[in-house]
Amino acid sequence: MKYRTLKPQQFLDEFYPDSGIGIRTVYNWLDRGLLTFVLTPTGKRLVVIDEYVLSLTARTDL
Repeated sequence: MKYRTLKPQQFLDEFYPDSGIGIRTVYNWLDRGLLTFVLTPTGKRLVVIDEYVLSLTARTDL
């Protein structure tokens, strides 16, 4: 499976543009285990995105 990682702000910009959701909300989702993440060697968190799941759930009728 293909995975990619995004910084929390990139995650917001790609999946929730103009929604009003703040960066702190994404960090809360990471802390609660609602989003999968990896730690960089410097301790920063990156959101893990599974491209396969996205392709299955993508809407094609729009």
